[in-house]
Amino acid sequence: MKNVVKVIDWIVDKSIYLGCTAVVLMMMTTVVDVVLRFFKHPLKGSMEITTALMVCVVFFGMGRCSLLDLHMKVDIFKKFPWLDKVNKLITTALCLIICWQTIIQAFKAQSLNSVSQLLRIPKYPFVFVAAYGFLIIAAALISEFIHNIISRKQHGGDA
Repeated sequence: MKNVVKVIDWIVDKSIYLGCTAVVLMMMTTVVDVVLRFFKHPLKGSMEITTALMVCVVFFGMGRCSLLDLHMKVDIFKKFPWLDKVNKLITTALCLIICWQTIIQAFKAQSLNSVSQLLRIPKYPFVFVAAYGFLIIAAALISEFIHNIISRKQHGGDA
C-alpha cells in the first residue's frame, strides 16, 4: 500500500509542474499581447489562449492543494473530527462522478468538433484536463486515506 501512496503522490506532485508551465505560457501570452497592442497590432485570440491556459492552471493545481491541505475550508465542526473524514469520503465520490461525467462531455465535444470562436482551438482537450483535475483530487484524497490507515497501523491504532 505504501507504493500505491508513493505513486499517487508522485503523480499529483508532478501535475503541478504542468500548471506552472501553463502560468508561464499565460504570462508570456499576456506580455506579447500588451507589446503588440502598443504597436496597434494586438495578438489575435489572446483571450481564448488565456482562458484555455487558465483551465490548465486550475485543474492541474487542485490535486496538489488537496494533498497538502492548502485549500480554503471552514472548520465549522472542529469538535467532530470524524465529520472531516466523512466529508473527504463524500468529496472523493463526487470527484469521481464528476470526472466520469466530464470525460463523457469531452467525448461529446470531440464528436461535435466543438472549437473556440476565433482561433478554432478544439475544446475537448481542455475538458479532458478538467476530468484529469477531478481524478487527481480523488486520487489525493484516496492517498490521504491510505496514509491514515498505514500510520494508524504503525502507531497501534491510536493515530
